Amino acid sequence: MFPKEIIFVIEILFEKETKPKIKPCEQRVAFIDPGMNNLMTVTSNVFLILLFIMGKWLNLLINLLIKKLCKKIASRKENKGSIKS
Repeated sequence: MFPKEIIFVIEILFEKETKPKIKPCEQRVAFIDPGMNNLMTVTSNVFLILLFIMGKWLNLLINLLIKKLCKKIASRKENKGSIKS
């Protein structure tokens, strides 16, 4: 059925460039990773402490402060209007 004497030899040769090895960083470096659900994650190459800042609470605080500021501005506008009339 199949011929047994046919043999194919395939040789593949390639050259691989070697990249120089990267020296470890001796300086202190902080890494900041902005996130989608959190405000940011901060880590360092020296300390094992990870700083994780959730954006939900900060967003809630900012919205609360903006509402208070808008109420103050609205009350000042009402007071100015009552003096003129």
